[in-house]
Amino acid sequence: MRRNVFIILFSLLLVIPTVLSFFSKSSDVNIENRSTMTKPVFSTDTMQNATLMQKSKSYASELKTYCYFYNLYYDDNFVLRDPLMKRYLSLKILLGSGSVGKTVMRGKDGWYFLGEHYSNIVSESLGAKPFTDMDKKQIVERLLDCKHFCDSMNVTMMLVIPPNKMSIYYEYFPIQVTCRESRYDQVNELMKGLDVPYVDLKDLLLKNKKDSVYLYRHIDTHWNNKGAFIAYQAIMEKFRLTCPDMTSLTDSMVVEGEVMFQGDLTNMLAMHDEKEKLIVLYPPVMGETIEPPTLNSINGFDYYKSRCVLSTGKRKLVIFGDSFCAVMFPFFSASCHEILFYQCVGDVLFDKNVVEQEKPDFVLVEVCEREIETLLNLGINHYE
Repeated sequence: MRRNVFIILFSLLLVIPTVLSFFSKSSDVNIENRSTMTKPVFSTDTMQNATLMQKSKSYASELKTYCYFYNLYYDDNFVLRDPLMKRYLSLKILLGSGSVGKTVMRGKDGWYFLGEHYSNIVSESLGAKPFTDMDKKQIVERLLDCKHFCDSMNVTMMLVIPPNKMSIYYEYFPIQVTCRESRYDQVNELMKGLDVPYVDLKDLLLKNKKDSVYLYRHIDTHWNNKGAFIAYQAIMEKFRLTCPDMTSLTDSMVVEGEVMFQGDLTNMLAMHDEKEKLIVLYPPVMGETIEPPTLNSINGFDYYKSRCVLSTGKRKLVIFGDSFCAVMFPFFSASCHEILFYQCVGDVLFDKNVVEQEKPDFVLVEVCEREIETLLNLGINHYE
């Protein structure tokens, strides 16, 4: 009797998920922050003038292929995969002493950090994977090429590199930080010998770091409005050396508000109910959006393009940046007559055609530290 009950329960465990998979709708929430396999389609097309034997062989071959890919699809989209994965990750967080995997690392006091899986961020930040001498030479060549092109157009170009969160809040990171020179430190040293406007954001943020005012989000990879505003002010101060008539926001000009914010790191761990309270800064006036953000893709390179115009501004700015610069965008839109923003996805873009066509006063190139290796290809036209 007991054996029969066990057999029935075991059979139900096998059958129920399969039955549910036919009736359940796919979730829009990507628990593991990855692409899942799409459902294969069984093709009944056969050769028109083939014999019965040839059609049978073709049908059998197609059936075998379909079964193989459907098995992969079922494994990847198992109906109980998300809740089981959520429980698994929660258990690792509960029992783990720090890391919860290569994708996300749990730090101290509720802080989370990106893991090694993303662009070797840990080893690069800790100086375990430095640039080679050849790499550094190539970065210098690419930067100078872009700078000389901007000079020929009478355009001021600047480079900024928002540092990784672990580079600023190392005290919350689960791994002891060594004194090795990181890739950021290498580029920072290179910039000291180049005639290219540059702001050392790592040094700036470390100097402005306070126990009571955080500059990065606890459960997200990015800086918050406070950190972004400090970076914005430093960038504008550097630009104003060339054009003193540029408008720059001061601390007293912005309005503070509060929001509850979800983080990309906790979302990767299926902790979708986890939120943190953030101070949001609003400029007194913003540019009018005349081109809302639109996703473009050329030759496999993805970027969002958006444009704002401010009636009281005096200068035009083109930004080639990423999601870190998106947080600064409202501040820039309140400071320039026109701002054109190319928000790159997983790369860094500097398009000479855009600079030539737009004829801006300034070009800001922003690439976050975790994507710093893309400086090796800066200025290579993705449109060719």
